Amino acid sequence: MKPPPLVMMTMEAVNTLLGEKVDWDTAKKVMQDSQFISRLKDYDKDRIPNAVLRKLAKYVEKPEYSPEDVGKQSKACRSLCMWTHAMHTYSIVAKEVEPKRIKLAEMNEELESANAMLQEKQAELQQVQLRVWLLGGSSWSLRTKRTKLRTKFLRV
Repeated sequence: MKPPPLVMMTMEAVNTLLGEKVDWDTAKKVMQDSQFISRLKDYDKDRIPNAVLRKLAKYVEKPEYSPEDVGKQSKACRSLCMWTHAMHTYSIVAKEVEPKRIKLAEMNEELESANAMLQEKQAELQQVQLRVWLLGGSSWSLRTKRTKLRTKFLRV
């Protein structure tokens, strides 16, 4: 016995993502698997092959393949339909965000490097300021001695 059309379509989309055959017998086996829910929860949404995404797009782009319409035929499949739409949407967004994520990582590395250089230069500046302060103290001390010697010399 075949399921309602939108239930079949949902399971085809789910099986496409899971890398299974898209026939009804395989769909029943997949759903009976005790790890079915875990496979969905642990699905690696960041590494969906482009070929799978193209196949999935054929389902999610159909106007009749909406969670509301699927839910009219099966409440359980409504959630699976939502999952397939979520995986599709996530993959589209991830492809847009990935270059930005890479750029952010590069910029953070550049910032860390600049901050390290800044700390190094600030430490060098402190050393120079310390030397200037010490030289200033020496200069004052020498001027004081010179003044004392002049005074002493002039008295003589």
